[in-house]
Amino acid sequence: MFSSKDSFSGMRSPHRCVSLPIKARLSEVEKRSDGTPEGPFFTAALLSMWDNIVGPRIQCEWNMFDTAWQVKAETVEYVANHTLNGEICRTEELAAAPGQIVENKLYVLSDHQVLVSAFIFSCFQATQGPCVFSLCLLLPLQNKSGYLPLHKLCEQRMKECVDRLSALYQQHSDHRDVLDQFVDEMPAFMKLMDGIHRMTLRERPTTEGTAFHSSESLQDMDFLRRCITSHLQTCCSSIVVGKSAAEVNKILKTLALFLSPHERQCCRLVDSDNPDVTYEPDLYVQGLVQDASANLQIPEQDIARSRLPSSLIDLDHLTVKQTNQMHKHDVVRQEYLEMQHMKLQRPNEHQDVPNQPTMCRFHATSDRSELVQTFLQELFQLNPMCGVREAYIQMFKRRLHRCALALIAYVQADPLYKPSVSPQSSSGSTAHVPIVGIVAGMAPNAFVMPQQQASARPATVRSLRSDLSLENDGDFKIILATAEKLHSGLFTWLLGDPRLQGERYQHEFEAL
Repeated sequence: MFSSKDSFSGMRSPHRCVSLPIKARLSEVEKRSDGTPEGPFFTAALLSMWDNIVGPRIQCEWNMFDTAWQVKAETVEYVANHTLNGEICRTEELAAAPGQIVENKLYVLSDHQVLVSAFIFSCFQATQGPCVFSLCLLLPLQNKSGYLPLHKLCEQRMKECVDRLSALYQQHSDHRDVLDQFVDEMPAFMKLMDGIHRMTLRERPTTEGTAFHSSESLQDMDFLRRCITSHLQTCCSSIVVGKSAAEVNKILKTLALFLSPHERQCCRLVDSDNPDVTYEPDLYVQGLVQDASANLQIPEQDIARSRLPSSLIDLDHLTVKQTNQMHKHDVVRQEYLEMQHMKLQRPNEHQDVPNQPTMCRFHATSDRSELVQTFLQELFQLNPMCGVREAYIQMFKRRLHRCALALIAYVQADPLYKPSVSPQSSSGSTAHVPIVGIVAGMAPNAFVMPQQQASARPATVRSLRSDLSLENDGDFKIILATAEKLHSGLFTWLLGDPRLQGERYQHEFEAL
């Protein structure tokens, strides 16, 4: 599937050159008529390291089969030199924590007509000690506007690749053994991103082709209400499954109307010509087609990897489920990523670590939101023509945004509130904040984290919901999820840190 060479002319040091299997995809690209740029999304990837004797040295290069899209040798050498030369003075800083610091930089090379996303990190090699590496993605400059909305997704996936690469370098002394195990990672990632870019939502938001375009029956209206409610409660992150690609795309386009233009480009519609795709974490809305004979199973570890909680909408059974809320989901995600990081770094010492995360399952939701109920009733009373309904949807989104800003201002006015800043691990997970033990003589609910209170007092939460007219649980979760996207940490502050619940209950019972 891949053509490999042990050496590459034009470079000072030998390295492995791998070509991507793009020929089959290029024939599909030439037939596109949806306005997407012709050609592949990424054209090359490059792994290089800093050698104290010869300078930047290319370890592995992934390039195209088709010469029309191949990155030139002088461009490859230019990228390798300029992504590592600036890191000479930071060698000691990066080497102090091998695999723990991953820095991303974007380079716009107008002379070479490429955009480079470089990830600088260090690995500990058994024969050379700590070495500074760069793993680069190269894409045509014309794809810049399509890449920027997907940058966070690419960054998370590349950090996972760096984590795996760092672990392989620690386990093997020969870099060829490392590359033999890592060589298939980048082509698979680049193919995935090309599919997401091709099936994303770029057109101007409109109700045409959505559930808002025509009046629905009472049964469909109730199901649509549950879909929108759960979608907004999980920070607008949803998975839609069904047997019909057209019906799945209809609901996807409906839910995407509640996203910002930037978020809409982090979505994936179902390709009717290639419906056999799997779930991908960190997309806002995505569709999956299931067979008529089997139910679709989404791996729990993939759900745990996602930055946001998710809603699962089944169009065949008319069910709506969701994962834990943001503050609980974040704890599960942190624990899972840390377990996977430990297994990669020391596989022999952590064989008993489970692969499946705990408490990362979908559960049915029955929350009723008065905001969504009123929104749907008023929306279907409007004329579907002339953009009237589109304007009303935008007004509803602005209303949610203003309510979220009011909630943020209310929380920030609390004298006990202090925003927390948590460090990031190399896997992209937020590191655990140590829990301070219970201090004798504390009043109930007075638990503290380092330099901050653990959560708001119940009386404060009750006053907030009363003052902002959020007594309805469904409305409160929607506004809280909207505010969380603007100011992280509000879920944990208002609903409590799940890691402290046991200590909280114990202290309250002891205080009785």
